[in-house]
Amino acid sequence: ITIANVIKIGNLKKLSLLSCRICNKKVDILTSALQNSSVEKLDLSHNNISNNGALSIANLLKSDTNITSIYVSGNPLSYYDIVKLISM
Repeated sequence: ITIANVIKIGNLKKLSLLSCRICNKKVDILTSALQNSSVEKLDLSHNNISNNGALSIANLLKSDTNITSIYVSGNPLSYYDIVKLISM
């Protein structure tokens, strides 16, 4: 069973992937799985997400999503990456 299946099957409200060594490529896969999911809170703190990953997350937040809170502290994000996220 994959994380994408768990996200789609259940009524998952909070997804914490804290310190899971998630890189930009895996963020692309994750954001695809999160589209139209029930997830409201997403914790991606302390991973390896940088500018491309921030763009994927920003695009997810622009789409039809239930996410109301996202945590990205401890990632190598620049000021501009953070601006992308909060401007969505």
